[in-house]
Amino acid sequence: MPKYYYELAGAEQKDVFVQLVKENFSQKAADIRETIWDWGLTDNPASATLAGEVILLKKEQEVIGAAYMMPFQIKNGEVTEIGYWTCGISVKQKYRGRGTIIIRYVSPHDILYMGFPFDKILPIYFRRGAGVITKTEQCFCLINVGCWLARKHPKIRPISGILNSGWSVINKALIRNTPKGDFTVHRIEHFNEQFDEFWQRASSKYSTLVIRDSSYLNWRFFQCPLHRYDVLAIFKSDMLAGYVVYRIADINGQKTGIIVDLLVEYGDTHCFEHLLAYARDALKKQQVDIITMMKSIDTTWIESSLRRQGFRFKKPHLAMIAGSQHYKRIKAGFLNTKGWVTFSDSDNDLF
Repeated sequence: MPKYYYELAGAEQKDVFVQLVKENFSQKAADIRETIWDWGLTDNPASATLAGEVILLKKEQEVIGAAYMMPFQIKNGEVTEIGYWTCGISVKQKYRGRGTIIIRYVSPHDILYMGFPFDKILPIYFRRGAGVITKTEQCFCLINVGCWLARKHPKIRPISGILNSGWSVINKALIRNTPKGDFTVHRIEHFNEQFDEFWQRASSKYSTLVIRDSSYLNWRFFQCPLHRYDVLAIFKSDMLAGYVVYRIADINGQKTGIIVDLLVEYGDTHCFEHLLAYARDALKKQQVDIITMMKSIDTTWIESSLRRQGFRFKKPHLAMIAGSQHYKRIKAGFLNTKGWVTFSDSDNDLF
């Protein structure tokens, strides 16, 4: 038997995994993993196709590391692919360098990894034959610029109110008002069968995206034990035409509105902008300092709508990695600009 080896385990290893996270990171990090354990491994709709996995890294019989693998499904053309969110890799401090053994298992074994891997980890994935499938751009819209600047530079706090007022005047001049049209927008608290019909209609026009039927959406947003999400749905002549999901978070001391997910039919810029404007206005009423949104880098058809609503773009990030046996066919789905990735598709939204 090799000195270091891994083995697959099931949900019964929760205590082992949580204790590792507590020892190597923090009690808070351990509490989060414990909270999402059953939700991610057993309640997850994707687990009906592929069970979630726990990978244990051992030295002889001692568990020295573990990884928590949450499954998801992605539509790629006419094929349903299976992948994982790697929602935590923890290795005892003494053996920290041996965590690469877990990555060596993950890389060729899974189909997809969603998230933003650290630069130091990327070469390990690449050496195992994995490749970057797509990148994302972070979009942001400043709301209370005075408060935002004051948190970065406390000395300007006395004039933050004046800056906010001035910025509000500028925004009114530059940002397009909520678009007009034969639309209605409603807040919802459950994804019903209308969203299954909408998914079938909308997904046929995208090449590659995470499956978003009603069972997934209810699990992902209304059953998630970590965050409270708000959801708006847009209807065109009583037909569901899209939805937007957002939440509020404290990020580096800033009250931040996050547009977690937004889906309309491909090319429907009117509904996209309508939902974006409603979400922006709702978050503005809750006095956020800044609004952020993640989008696929190749989705140029929505960029003018984002700019009209006051959003600007940051440097692209890596978002999706695939093992060698799946790389080419999934990559093709994004090269034709009809792939779709949002913040909700990454494990980053959970932590």
